[in-house]
This record gives sequence, structure tokens and C-alpha cells, in this order.
Amino acid sequence: RLLLLLFCPTPAAALRRHRRRRLLSLRRRSFAQPSSPRRQRFLVQPGTGTKMVNAIKGLFISCDVPMAQFIVNLNASMPASEKFIVHMLDPTHMFVQPHVGEMIRSKIAEFRDQNSYEKPT
Repeated sequence: RLLLLLFCPTPAAALRRHRRRRLLSLRRRSFAQPSSPRRQRFLVQPGTGTKMVNAIKGLFISCDVPMAQFIVNLNASMPASEKFIVHMLDPTHMFVQPHVGEMIRSKIAEFRDQNSYEKPT
């Protein structure tokens, strides 16, 4: 492991290189029953088929923290069957279901209209 650190510019690169070498050495072994569950995870069994990727259609929303909190509170006020946030990526980015884009825009416009100041005449 020390040699890997000497030839790689960063510790993360060294770790990736170590894992890649270990994975290649595990793939070269026979497809007999693996000796441990950990090795079983790395071995590719013939005839098992391929794993498909789960893809979800949606909208990526990027906004500031207060607006994100408004959207989160809007989502929390909905019943469980109508919640629309699929995943909160970080405090300013979220992934939501595609059919709620216009509803979010209208609620934000409504919120801004309520909070805007009109000078009395």
C-alpha cells in the first residue's frame, strides 16, 4: 500500500488504484463458490443477467435556502399520497416529480404577492 501512495498523486487515487487491482485479481479467479461473502460481492457469476438502472423522470430545482425551505414546507403540508419531493440533494438543490412544476411556480408567485409591499397612496 505504501508503494501505491508513492506512485499516485493523491491518497484517493491510490485507494482507487488499489481497489481496481483487487477487483481485477478477484475477477481472474475461477467462478467456483467464493470463499467469503465479501468476495462473492465482487465475483461475476455467469448467466445471472444484467442489472438495470432505475431511472425516475423529474425536475431538478436549484434555488436559495429560504425558497428551498418554502418548497419543503409546501411538500410537508401535502397528504402522503401527494408529496412531490423525490430527493433533497443539498440545502439548495432538489429533485421533484415532473407534474408539480407549474404548481410550485404558482405557489411561489402567490407567496411573493402576499409578501410584496405596496405603498399607500
